[in-house]
Amino acid sequence: MKGLYSALAFELKHMKGALQEDLTGCGIAYGAIFVNVSYLQVASVAMTLSINVRDTRL
Repeated sequence: MKGLYSALAFELKHMKGALQEDLTGCGIAYGAIFVNVSYLQVASVAMTLSINVRDTRL
């Protein structure tokens, strides 16, 4: 268990934050943090999948 804790602590220590830039963009921000890229990079990929955070139906 100690090894798992150490690995998790290392990951959390090196994890970068991401600002949620849109009202419904919490999933985009989480994805950016999880894969360690910018919010805009994840948002542009989401747009190619027809996921638009500015969609009023969300």
